[in-house]
Amino acid sequence: MRLLTPLLCLFIAGCFNASDSKGIEITAVHSWNQGDGGYLTDLDISYTLSDVVIEALDQGVPLVFIMKIDIRDRQASWFDRGKQVKRIFRARYRPLSNIYEVETFASSSAGSTNGLERFVTKHALFGYLGKIREIPVAGSSELLPGHDYVIAANINLDIESLPLPMRPRAYLSSQWQQQSGWSEWSLNQ
Repeated sequence: MRLLTPLLCLFIAGCFNASDSKGIEITAVHSWNQGDGGYLTDLDISYTLSDVVIEALDQGVPLVFIMKIDIRDRQASWFDRGKQVKRIFRARYRPLSNIYEVETFASSSAGSTNGLERFVTKHALFGYLGKIREIPVAGSSELLPGHDYVIAANINLDIESLPLPMRPRAYLSSQWQQQSGWSEWSLNQ
């Protein structure tokens, strides 16, 4: 019982210590019509993750980042959520091979596609995650002519994807709350 009290204090202090809590920021966005009526989007993202999250990655814990892009008609009702494009990135470090990996899951109405990229350094891994390119957001048949559309994007670290023993601490710690705010811009037709 005497050992349990100091351990409990350390656990609680670790949960609420926000001194190195940082985050994710969408720094640039560009959308364009690719010519055949479909729209693509590029995003630049800055990752300044907390030391706790980086340490977990370095220990081989997979980190899942969920990116959402919403397309809404400004003239539609508030209840019309519009269309959402979602990308999931699972980053992990393989200690035995000393390699970082990113597995990408792209979901759309056409289905899911997967991709796997490998990197020698953590810097290269986050360089790749920081430049998301040519995401199809809408086809010409999905947009009504003369309507004003808004695109909003965000990305966050998915705590639900952490190994089960890590989740309670992650829920309580601001160091694990790594997310960007919503960035919003107009889609020019």
